[in-house]
Amino acid sequence: MSIATQTSGSSVGPHGQGSEPSQLQPASPGPWAWIALGMLCAVYVLNFLSRQLPGILAKPIQDSLHISDGQLGRIGGLYFALFYCCISIPVGWFADKTNRSKVLAVACAIWSAATMWCGGAGSYLQFSVAYMAVGFGEAGGVPPSYSIISDYFPSGRRGRALGLYNIGPPIGSALGIAFGASIASAFSWRYAFVLLGSVGLFAAIGVLILVPEPRRGGLDGVSGQVSKTGFGHTLAMFHLG
Repeated sequence: MSIATQTSGSSVGPHGQGSEPSQLQPASPGPWAWIALGMLCAVYVLNFLSRQLPGILAKPIQDSLHISDGQLGRIGGLYFALFYCCISIPVGWFADKTNRSKVLAVACAIWSAATMWCGGAGSYLQFSVAYMAVGFGEAGGVPPSYSIISDYFPSGRRGRALGLYNIGPPIGSALGIAFGASIASAFSWRYAFVLLGSVGLFAAIGVLILVPEPRRGGLDGVSGQVSKTGFGHTLAMFHLG
């Protein structure tokens, strides 16, 4: 029996058909659901750690690469946001059609490798491209994670699970200030990027091991393949007024 099936308890009948909705909600999520949630939250922490470092280590980065306040602001603002916002939607669409855990692992590996690249940048252009690659990878972090959590936790527990998942950003911001600045002070700002990126690569492997792909809709009374609706049809379902 797969791990994903264990989390759904008795949601599948003796012939593989979904049971009544009232019987599809287990009393509590299985222990593996909490392990998966912990791994997803850890990845979210690393996501924000990578995002915070340029702001925390702005002065040594500027002194080393000889870049202005405006240039650094564009790196962490416009360039990052442009890639992050534009890639999030197609990544979410791709995750809906493929293995979400693998999408998240690949995204984590991309932004971690790009973070290490930031530490090795020798010019403004190199640092800009590397940090845009960080935004590209981080765009694949949240959409698959939300979807995975929804299939690991029944509807009555998702609010709590998503609330725990979303403590990742403040933890990441706090750790970035505490450890990023400490590493930069003791060694170099480059070491902070390289160390954080290397940790992220191990986290990507952890996702593959600890967050197996759950069955889509397994806790919502959906048996077999989940029906797929086009984007245009979905927009038509929303009514104004």
